[in-house]
Amino acid sequence: MATTSIDPNFWFRITNGTSIALDVINTGNSSTEGPLQLDDTANVSGQYWRFVLQPSCKYHLSTMYLGPGMILSNAVVDNSTTPYLKPIATDPPDPSQLWTVIPQGIGLYKLSNDAVGPTLFMDFCGPPGSLCFQSGNPHGQDWALSMIDTISPANTLYATPSPGVSGFSLS
Repeated sequence: MATTSIDPNFWFRITNGTSIALDVINTGNSSTEGPLQLDDTANVSGQYWRFVLQPSCKYHLSTMYLGPGMILSNAVVDNSTTPYLKPIATDPPDPSQLWTVIPQGIGLYKLSNDAVGPTLFMDFCGPPGSLCFQSGNPHGQDWALSMIDTISPANTLYATPSPGVSGFSLS
């Protein structure tokens, strides 16, 4: 069960540290894949995340950049399980698209994914900007969720930038 309540009417930035944000890598193929990176905080649609509570009391996470049809999940990349955006699965629901948000105090949270289990948490590891799942309690697993904008008809269109552009600017 999700241990915190997150308002689905707002966009959030997910950061680890003071200026490093969870961001979508623009591959030019936004309808079928969504690799992620940690990047400098910027006013780009790949850093605008929406949390939508599911009947299981877990969350689906999507970005403004890829839209509500691409959900934070996981994928095996180079023999390692890593967070990744995939097309939404509804029948049956995909456990890799269900996330638990666990408060850690002082505005920080751990994010666990149903498919990898409750003892592994999203973390940064490997080459700079890389993500993985790890156990234990390293600081790389502590994520801040910053409310950055109200979801309104003007910004729920999930416009997609042209290939080669790293997310459109919202300024």
